[in-house]
Amino acid sequence: MKKTIIAAILMAALILAGCSGGKLTMESNDQTRGVDVRSEHFSEGSVRGNVTVEEGECLIVSPMLDQGYFIVRLTPEGSDEPAIPAMEIRGKAMSAYHVSPGSYDLEVRVVERTDGALSVMPYDEKAYAAENDALAQALGGLGLPEGLLPEGTLPDNYLSGIELPDMTGMVAADRYEVATSVSGPLVEIIAFNVRAASLSGDWESLSKLILYPIDVNGKTLHNEEEFLSYTAGRSFTAEFIDSMTAETCHDMFANSGGISMADGYVWLGESAESGIKTVKIISLSGIEN
Repeated sequence: MKKTIIAAILMAALILAGCSGGKLTMESNDQTRGVDVRSEHFSEGSVRGNVTVEEGECLIVSPMLDQGYFIVRLTPEGSDEPAIPAMEIRGKAMSAYHVSPGSYDLEVRVVERTDGALSVMPYDEKAYAAENDALAQALGGLGLPEGLLPEGTLPDNYLSGIELPDMTGMVAADRYEVATSVSGPLVEIIAFNVRAASLSGDWESLSKLILYPIDVNGKTLHNEEEFLSYTAGRSFTAEFIDSMTAETCHDMFANSGGISMADGYVWLGESAESGIKTVKIISLSGIEN
């Protein structure tokens, strides 16, 4: 994402729901150059703000809703004509939209009792496309339904919609920047898949999530075929299984060396194979000798 900071100008930051006792807030986010909306037991009303999209950027709409829904309207500043059809935002499905560069008025409305948060932010289109490709590879390795996979390309209008696993508590996009420039949500989805493949003993899926070469029990494995040959008939240790079972894949420890999972049995690091920036396993222990 571009580092240029253009502050989101908020027209309304807080509305209280008189009879319900809930609240609806909108705040600018200098790091994402967008806005963050939060609804706590709020039933009816709206907040308004402004977001600026630069050349080469798309608009990301990222909700984490446990109940209810938002209706989002986006119009060019000074115009009554919507830039895209009004969006009904539910659940945890992240979407991205192609809009012309410019400043946009944003209205987020609640029409029934709603609990959860919503982020709306500009994001570099090429980076988003690359992350979609990486996400498709990560999810595809586990044989998940086709409907869960992003397009990986940028259509003229609607770019993609990704139905995430239950990632309640997903961290901010820059949570792991000490280790990688890959966004926090993508890091945690890949970690979720590493956990799922490990606990199910799915060596084939796990092999696709590794950055080769990798050392396992003192042996250097150079590709998926060598990894599958080495792990055939082997299992993870009971200690590994216990640690991986307890791994939440949220708010993981990170430093300049990578991102730690399962008490350090697994470390993730940045990979740019085939020009796609993602994170993969760079260190793996806990496999029986």
